[in-house]
Amino acid sequence: MELKTKRTLEIVLVVLGGIIDTFIILWKTILTPGLIYVRDSYPPIIQPKPSFVSNGMINLITLMDNPDMPLLLFQYFFPSCVNDKLSYIYPIFLGFISMYFSSKYFLKVKYREVIAGIIAFLYTISPAFMYFTYWNDYATFVALYPALLAGLDYVSKSPGVKSALLLAMLASLTTTDPRGFSFTVLTVLAYALYSSIRRDLKFLKTFAIAIPVYIALNIRTFIALFLQQRVYTGLGNSIEVVQLWLNYCTFSFEDNLRGLGIFRPLINLFPNPLFYVYSFFLPLFTILGFVFFVEKLRKTSIPFYLALYILIVVVESSTIDLFNHQFTLNLVYYINDWLKNTPFFTYMWIFLPTYVTEMIPALLFLTFAGVVNEVLSVRIRLAVAKLLPIFLLILVILGQVVYSYSSYSSGNYEGNYTPIPVIKPVYEIA
Repeated sequence: MELKTKRTLEIVLVVLGGIIDTFIILWKTILTPGLIYVRDSYPPIIQPKPSFVSNGMINLITLMDNPDMPLLLFQYFFPSCVNDKLSYIYPIFLGFISMYFSSKYFLKVKYREVIAGIIAFLYTISPAFMYFTYWNDYATFVALYPALLAGLDYVSKSPGVKSALLLAMLASLTTTDPRGFSFTVLTVLAYALYSSIRRDLKFLKTFAIAIPVYIALNIRTFIALFLQQRVYTGLGNSIEVVQLWLNYCTFSFEDNLRGLGIFRPLINLFPNPLFYVYSFFLPLFTILGFVFFVEKLRKTSIPFYLALYILIVVVESSTIDLFNHQFTLNLVYYINDWLKNTPFFTYMWIFLPTYVTEMIPALLFLTFAGVVNEVLSVRIRLAVAKLLPIFLLILVILGQVVYSYSSYSSGNYEGNYTPIPVIKPVYEIA
């Protein structure tokens, strides 16, 4: 009973922490009346109530966004201005909860709950998280992707039917828009390949059981994709012409290392030259720490996370600056040049580099959690030397907080989430 009470209390505190975290980031947005107008969204005031069928066609987006179902239901009960704010508050809250439990899973040290809370906070205030939750269509994928990654590690260590059900459910939560669905499937398939290399046959059996369960949970998605394949083929062709080549030629290695894509977050990343230096504290600490503790981390899925992180960073990078010289990579450009003459090119809009890098923040921060656990687990005899790992960790955390300052300091993402008041006559007419 005591353990059950402790877990209940922890859940309550984490939910409260998620609410406080969200308020810290968007307090000005939450307290300001009006509607938020951002790229790729229409004013909710003129939108009809959500419908699963429109003009004889199945609404694919409505059907696919599994974690957004509560928001769809809220639209029937709350006014437009409330629903509008909830759509931006929701992914931040989910991101905090998801990263808290995912990072805590890899932490075995004392006060791991506090450390997990700090990592979850760093995750949600990071410019990369801000950028990828700016568009509602795939915000919840970014928020819940850490849970899928941690779930893969858990399932590999606890194989069986229950784990297969858990894996299918976690994969369903990150099956959001077509990109979220694709990235979820590719991540699980990549992990299955990783498990086969490690000769982990138990996970492969669990994975095989999870497949039919996942299909059953998401059957509406596959039906919708089948019925509307012509619509999305046309959409893909139009996007390729405008965006695809631009995306594939303009990423730098340094930006990708921090999880930033072609269109850097719409905030002032470096108000001070030192901010640029601070921005590398966490990724460099994570990579070097992994190299130092690689033998211990091999027992976990951390090597898979780091390998996928490095692979995405390298493949998506156009240039890299080393020793005052700029070297050209553009590896994905050559891949795209080959694919343009194949049937797969029509579907390349799903894998635009801007969106592939959605996976980077979660991979980086979970690897960071694994490294932090090992750093704090080091046994040092000298009392003074014991403080060195803690001092280094505090330095990295402070560096990330300073680098992310622009994301949370204004309370509205530097004016990007500024609600515009709607006068009563206009509201009534709408």
